[in-house]
Amino acid sequence: MALSGLTARVVYKCAMCGRVLFLEVLFQNCSYLYSMKLPLPIALAQFIVSCSAKPSELTYKEIDYVAYSCMYTLSSTAAWCSSDLYGLSCYCTDDNAMGSFLYCVHEFLETKNPDTVEEWVYPQCANSTVEGLKQIYENSTNYMVNTSEVPGFNISVPVDFPVYVNATMYQYNYMTYNAFWGNLKHANFMGTGAVAYWGLVFLCGTISSMMHRFAPRLTLSLNKKSSQLWIVRWYRKNVSLPAAFGTVHTKRNFALGLLPTRLESLIIFGFFVMVLLFQAVNIKRTMNNTFFPEKVQEISRYVGDRSGVIANYLMTLTYLLAGRNQIFMWLTGWKQSTFMTYHKWVGRFLFLTVFTHTISMLMYTYAEDAYEYYSGSQWWRYGAAATVAGGTMFLQAFSWLREKNYEVFLYVHIAMAIVFLLGAWKHIEIFDYQEWAYATLAIWAFDRVVRLVRIFSFGVKTAKVCIVSNETLQVTVDRGSWWPFFPGAFGYVHFLKTSIFWQSHPFTVCKTDNNELRLYIKIKRGVTEILYKQLLNEPNYTGEVKIAVEGPYGDKKPAKSYEQVLLYSGGNGIPGPYAYAKELGVTANTQKTQFVKLYWVIRHWNSLDWSLEELQALQKYTNIQTVIYVTKAHEVKFGDKLLPHFEPSCSSSSIAEKDSAVAITSAAYNDVLQKVLPHIEFREGRPVISDVVREDIEDCQDKNTALITCGHSDMCDEIRQVIAVKVGDHKTSRIDLFEELQTW
Repeated sequence: MALSGLTARVVYKCAMCGRVLFLEVLFQNCSYLYSMKLPLPIALAQFIVSCSAKPSELTYKEIDYVAYSCMYTLSSTAAWCSSDLYGLSCYCTDDNAMGSFLYCVHEFLETKNPDTVEEWVYPQCANSTVEGLKQIYENSTNYMVNTSEVPGFNISVPVDFPVYVNATMYQYNYMTYNAFWGNLKHANFMGTGAVAYWGLVFLCGTISSMMHRFAPRLTLSLNKKSSQLWIVRWYRKNVSLPAAFGTVHTKRNFALGLLPTRLESLIIFGFFVMVLLFQAVNIKRTMNNTFFPEKVQEISRYVGDRSGVIANYLMTLTYLLAGRNQIFMWLTGWKQSTFMTYHKWVGRFLFLTVFTHTISMLMYTYAEDAYEYYSGSQWWRYGAAATVAGGTMFLQAFSWLREKNYEVFLYVHIAMAIVFLLGAWKHIEIFDYQEWAYATLAIWAFDRVVRLVRIFSFGVKTAKVCIVSNETLQVTVDRGSWWPFFPGAFGYVHFLKTSIFWQSHPFTVCKTDNNELRLYIKIKRGVTEILYKQLLNEPNYTGEVKIAVEGPYGDKKPAKSYEQVLLYSGGNGIPGPYAYAKELGVTANTQKTQFVKLYWVIRHWNSLDWSLEELQALQKYTNIQTVIYVTKAHEVKFGDKLLPHFEPSCSSSSIAEKDSAVAITSAAYNDVLQKVLPHIEFREGRPVISDVVREDIEDCQDKNTALITCGHSDMCDEIRQVIAVKVGDHKTSRIDLFEELQTW
């Protein structure tokens, strides 16, 4: 909100100092990191954290407090010219005014170096020199006057002699400035602390990620040894692995959406406590305050200023965490859904901070009886617009609203984010804090530009799209030479044929033996429903559509380092685990060959059509065991791809087409499965996934084991709970969970 009179000038001056300090910090950190020759990722992380934490840091010196206290005291002591005495304009043109000011500063400044005062003044007065200012000071010492001793003295009448200041009034002003500036200084240090908090979190994630990438076997060996310590097992069992409450993590909550893991919850809670304390501590009444005579004025102003400055830091953090292409996602190797979780909670804290700022400043303006004056100003209105936009996003982000219509949520959210940023920009510009808006805009614009670069790098290509089992779209497109595929990779797909081509949705991809990318997309509402209806009119329910793919995103897990790899997938979650299985597969076993076990849970037999060719390709690998659960096997429906494998005798009496699937009424399907997929074990019914996982872990014995999951939220949560319990008792080897499910 508003800074009035002298205080506005004070903040402007200090923000200008902050610009210079930022350049110094930038140079110092670059020089330091270069001299240390740290690994690039860690150096880059430290550089970004330090530079983002220190712009606009307000470091006031003693002379600033003394000089402005002298100015303010002299303004109520005497007059030398018609211009105000809150700046140096009058002092620069009148030697008696300058002499009074210099005498006051010299008298109360604890630093006795005489050059300090003049060096502070002369850059602000045109055509002045340090020597000339010293001469004015020396001359004034011989002619100083105490205005209380001047008969009939009138403060409004300009005088032609230097004067003493009232020492008591000076002390009141000094304490006032100290409290006011000190609050702003604390606010910036606290904002720096908020950024540094996440810098520390990201640094820990970066170190872990880099060790797994560049020394995976050494890291696994160290982790195995550490797992023998009870404190490590206790930490993994009770902190790092389990869901925040009970077993629910990836299953959507009605109000808050996806709940973080326990470790993520502790990180978020720690940040919440930090932000809350930052806005509450060390705010107290200054007796005889010359800016804010009433307590409500002073306290509300301090709270408003503190929360306003901290909101600048939180704004940049919020937009950073929302990006798909921000560097910390690559450095830490964390999922995009993890960063989206942090984005949501930091965004909520941002709005609550902005709300605190708004209410506090409203109280301040009413206490000063200045609401009509301030509310008519442009910067006030922009601030109000930003607050309304922030409140809209805060309410709109609740899970049940997102679920009702995600596309509406997304576009309203983006529009409100633009309004919030522009409103905040114009609101803080008058106080010279616009650098925060520039930084936030740069972060957001960078992410959007990189998205476009990724899309144009892939290009617009013709994809073959067909309906499989009347429930899934199979999309196959040429990969090209640039698109780097890896297990777990996913991309955002734009279907350019539809009327909603601007929409993009994330899908995990797998690579065929023909250098093609293949995606399996469950038919739901929106773009998939539009495509489905169009394909129903095409021969064999197959057609072509122009698409563009933005990606790849994701992070390849160090599965090759483990002796045992257990892959659990469900429904359309098969591409990621399948890609890992295929990469780890070998055609001849040795003593060091990994054992890979792939699970796939589907509802009906006809779902095998989704990945029939891929499942057949696994037959050549000797180290892969594949198990498929069919939860509704009693409905006995086979898809079109298995039709050619049935004997002619079954064609008329046992096979009837229905919705592109085939109903089998005889035992012939068992023979067909054994003939087409002899290397796969089929199990009918819904698996008790907790029992399956426990049995698999028991079979692993003392071998290091990686579990990779991508399936229904209930299945992933149940596996997480089982692993969290198991690692608490497992001492002989390392068990690590990698959750590939991406949802937000």
